[in-house]
Amino acid sequence: TDSIFDKHLRHRKMLRDAKQGRLFVSCLVCGLVGAVVLGCGSSTTKNVATTASRDRAASESRDVAERPATAADIAGQDKTGNDSDAGNVESAGESKADRNDLIAKSAELAAQNEFAAAAYELQKLLLVDPLDAEVLFRLASVTAKSGDLSQAINLLSEIPQDHPEAGLAALGQSAEWCYALKRYDQAEQRYLKVLELAPKAAPALRQLAYILNRQGRRHEAANYIRELCKLGDVRQDELHSLISLGDAMYDAPSDSDSIAAGESPYWPIGPLAEARKRFNEEKYSEAIALLHESVADGTASSAAVALYGLASAEAQDETRFNWWLDRTDDRTRWFAEYWAALGANLIAKHQYESAARAFAEAIERDPTDLRSLARLRQALLVLKEDVVAQKFEHRWNMIRDSIRVNNRIVATNPPDPDAIAELATMLRSLDRPLEAVLWTAVELHYRQAPRSDRLEVNQRRQRLVASGYLFPTPQQRLCGWKKGRYALPEIDADGQTDLIIIRQEVRQPTPATIVDGAGSVGLSHTYRVASRPVSRGYAVYQILGGGVAVFDYDRDG
Repeated sequence: TDSIFDKHLRHRKMLRDAKQGRLFVSCLVCGLVGAVVLGCGSSTTKNVATTASRDRAASESRDVAERPATAADIAGQDKTGNDSDAGNVESAGESKADRNDLIAKSAELAAQNEFAAAAYELQKLLLVDPLDAEVLFRLASVTAKSGDLSQAINLLSEIPQDHPEAGLAALGQSAEWCYALKRYDQAEQRYLKVLELAPKAAPALRQLAYILNRQGRRHEAANYIRELCKLGDVRQDELHSLISLGDAMYDAPSDSDSIAAGESPYWPIGPLAEARKRFNEEKYSEAIALLHESVADGTASSAAVALYGLASAEAQDETRFNWWLDRTDDRTRWFAEYWAALGANLIAKHQYESAARAFAEAIERDPTDLRSLARLRQALLVLKEDVVAQKFEHRWNMIRDSIRVNNRIVATNPPDPDAIAELATMLRSLDRPLEAVLWTAVELHYRQAPRSDRLEVNQRRQRLVASGYLFPTPQQRLCGWKKGRYALPEIDADGQTDLIIIRQEVRQPTPATIVDGAGSVGLSHTYRVASRPVSRGYAVYQILGGGVAVFDYDRDG
């Protein structure tokens, strides 16, 4: 015997066929409140408030005697299987009074944790109108409370995304449930759809950024956090995440006891998050090993592909670098780390003009990239652009200092308001006025400043947003230097790299032991970084490392 839900599914299909594929029929959804509560960095499932005051009144004062529904009433059919007359349909709850009574009864049962019975009452209504958005939403909520989040997500997918009252709420709630089930890709797609419909939905912006940061997709997450900055709805951990985009937002899962109540732990999701942590520790071979499989089979995100290339360049693995280069595309080129990888490879080959342009592209995309800033300065020194090189050196020093102050703030609890004020001043000097004013708001919070001071800071934020001067412009990021002086590097990937070499086991390096025995044998020596004496720019000559050759002419050891 078919269950009532089986009949609902069959009835819904018949209705869709009759409507020639239309997603919904015209109906008045009574009492639906589209007040979706999206996640804010927590995996806890939030409920959606959809109960109207009319429904509450119905649940408080019901005096209509309910009779048990017959099978024919529920199925909407007579004993022969033919459609029943209008009276049978009406007895299934078509009238508003009956509809409200069934909804109220379902809510009462759900409050008593009788979820199966609550769902049964709602399914009766779906037999009358299989596309009733409010009832679908309520049934999904009851199903989720019973523990079946997967089925709850399926139910919400029946609500059209463009439904004027329930569409946005259904997307947001299903995204939250996908997150709870660790279906991160599905959660991401739903949050993106929410932002298409409501670009300033702060909860969706926040949760999407949180997922991306935990996945190691730092540069993508930064875009959404900047939108939160514009809205003035940003948390301290989110502001910290903008200070240095290449650094991992990472909390070790083993340290879960150290996470304070209410905090959002940045436990890693997927191999890219772990690889970025290893990369920050300069364990390039480990980062490569974590990412290689997904890059090789084409399932890696573009962010992971970009970091893989940079790790290969830093490891000076030319064979692997060329293999990687053939697997990049326009999506990979969006990332600063793609251009940083090209620049590192080119400067090692002494192709300074192309390297300078590659580093400029990286810095435009990520103005906090200290590696690329330092290397661009080195290339410019070789190219005799000393004045511009000095500007980049100054900017490098300011960014480095801002990172140090940021780390000092993170390390203290509660943070030092003076350190926060110092960071805000540095960010203003780095052409990051919106972040600066938001850090000032954080400072006032810890100083317990009067409300009038906090309101004044918020007004400054509003004026900044209105002016459009929020983050450094491309020219400010490049210290006024025109990157067009040098052509974009030509990409020459032949796709012929031997994968057998790439797939060799990554071995751990053996620590070297160096003993300086020069003094014991009376050897006086001087190490020079170049063929002629130089007073600056040493790092340019150290990119490939240094070495000393000693010849034992008399062969006495």
